Amino acid sequence: MQDVQLNIDRINVTLRESLLSLFQDQLRKEMEELDCHYFAHNLIQNYYKPGHTVSSFYSNPEWQQEYWHNYGDLDLMAHKVHQVAETDGFAISSWDFIDPDSDVMKRRKSVCDLYDGVQFTFKHEDGLLENYSFGWKKSGRGKMGFEKLLKLSDVVSDFRDAHLKLVSAPTP
Repeated sequence: MQDVQLNIDRINVTLRESLLSLFQDQLRKEMEELDCHYFAHNLIQNYYKPGHTVSSFYSNPEWQQEYWHNYGDLDLMAHKVHQVAETDGFAISSWDFIDPDSDVMKRRKSVCDLYDGVQFTFKHEDGLLENYSFGWKKSGRGKMGFEKLLKLSDVVSDFRDAHLKLVSAPTP
């Protein structure tokens, strides 16, 4: 699959659909064994400043398209987590902590058939924000703790490296 470029308001977004086969082949099964049924990884440069860009991967391409076309600028949870990471270097939140009744959260859970999730973002020394979201179905409720998040982080390590290389590669 080819990556898709979007220009939405003040944000240039690249939907990294080219990473879907890597995810399906190498990560999906291991993540599901850990009761994780959703994954998103975003690399954000110049957060809401001139030159704001996002390199975005979602394990659910349907939701990724809908999110960026309809909700990308309205997601209060993402805004709060990214703002804290901008100033403190790291932020984490349960999906149900900041804005559980928002349209974006309800729609994310519905489209992806999810019960809950967690989002965390950290800031690189060069200012790049790296965002992870993991989600699980109702059957995974109460099973997602710090130890599983560490395992999931390890599982996505090679995927993360591939995504970072796409962002740092020179534009043809």
